[in-house]
Amino acid sequence: LAYRWISLDNWTYSRTFKAPFNIRTWQKVILVFEGVDTVAQIVVNNLTVGKTDNMFQTYKFDVTDVIKEVNTIEVHFLSAILYAAQQSKIHQAYKVPPECPPPVQKGECHMNFIRKEQCSFSWDWGPSFPTQGIWKDVRIEAYNLYHLVYFSVTPFYERNIQQWHLQIESKFDVVSKKPIAGFLAVNIPELRIQQVFPGQLLPGEGTIAFLMNVSKVRTIFVAYGEFSSFGLDQGCQFQDLWTGCRPPWKQ
Repeated sequence: LAYRWISLDNWTYSRTFKAPFNIRTWQKVILVFEGVDTVAQIVVNNLTVGKTDNMFQTYKFDVTDVIKEVNTIEVHFLSAILYAAQQSKIHQAYKVPPECPPPVQKGECHMNFIRKEQCSFSWDWGPSFPTQGIWKDVRIEAYNLYHLVYFSVTPFYERNIQQWHLQIESKFDVVSKKPIAGFLAVNIPELRIQQVFPGQLLPGEGTIAFLMNVSKVRTIFVAYGEFSSFGLDQGCQFQDLWTGCRPPWKQ
């Protein structure tokens, strides 16, 4: 309780940094926050580039027209307790229980009005420490032509033909002003499968999805038998620019 004032106050993180590259050679520059806890305003060179209100979300802000050779960045945090109380007052349609934790926990109210670690407002096994700050990595991404934002792999089984498939989806941010053609290559070393799929990227954000047949998959019942895993590598080449990617479990 003696330190409760910390979570009731607003805090600002700031620093000066040099751009790690020649800013004139890149078409797009993105400021990435992988984790911000929780409600904050992001200011770069005295210009607000974005806001956050979700501890569990990655935020990306376009700073192409803002970044300089030497920059100042400020992250202005609003007290999570005060923000949750404000959101509770705004929401008047009905009550959202529990409004407050049991008195014995000496916690904070309205935890369900903020996308933040709920136990930080107190729990039956721990004290109330509603933290605020930068809790994951911050980085700058710069690219020309296109950028692979993410790719996902979804396996499913077609029972009537007894065939496993992989639905592979790749999302791109395309800064090229014209469509660019290329291909995506997929490799599953454990199954000795390599396939190439043609594709075209259009200006803006776009997705390329394709279906891949897979054989020789070793299936298991959970908790019975040896666990099988298969690594998948994907490479993309559009207009002589090669991009490689792989799932987190292979890093």
